[in-house]
Amino acid sequence: MKHAPSADPPPILLTASKITKTFDKTRALAGADFELREGEIHGLLGANGAGKSTLSKVISGHYSADSGSIRYRGRDIQLRNTRDALRVGIAIVMQETSLVPDLSVLENIFLPELGRPGRLDYRALKERGRAILDSLGQGDSLPFDWEVRRLSSAQKQLVEIAKALGVDAKLIIFDEPTASLSPGEVDRLFDVMARLRETGHGLVFVSHRLEEVFSITDRVTVMREG
Repeated sequence: MKHAPSADPPPILLTASKITKTFDKTRALAGADFELREGEIHGLLGANGAGKSTLSKVISGHYSADSGSIRYRGRDIQLRNTRDALRVGIAIVMQETSLVPDLSVLENIFLPELGRPGRLDYRALKERGRAILDSLGQGDSLPFDWEVRRLSSAQKQLVEIAKALGVDAKLIIFDEPTASLSPGEVDRLFDVMARLRETGHGLVFVSHRLEEVFSITDRVTVMREG
């Protein structure tokens, strides 16, 4: 699905400028620049070790950059951890999910709310969860009462996406999301991503599968040696 051309490009959602990151003596990022617009799926390409995942983890708060700046929704931000990123509306969906296997689907979607004081209104959470899944065209895909350990890889990924939307994330990074999916599951994921794009979300698609990148992305950035 391609957008019709318009006179004005969508607003810039995030700009990362001159990002550097070193692990011991290995320089993973050497002045990396990246820009993402609202309502865009932006492909991040590069060979293994090029810095794709490191840049993604800096943007999502998993790593702190050694230097450089990140501007998000019109203001400079400093992310100390993933909580900071989620608080401003940045989430990442990785191959290894951050879900709690012994908790239910519903509890995982709204995991950030479980630690808050007071009683949880499970009926209200179910309504919110259903609305999120309906917005993704996946209304009947997840049984809310199942423990996450019973889910397939594709279903766990969907829980991660719903969890991101549960905290109103505007920017979602997909780090090699198709690695463990069947062709049919990839098609469903791309449909979900297209729906997110249509609602103004900015998506980063990290992959090395060129045919997938060219089928779903609007723009591509290629990384080499950080």
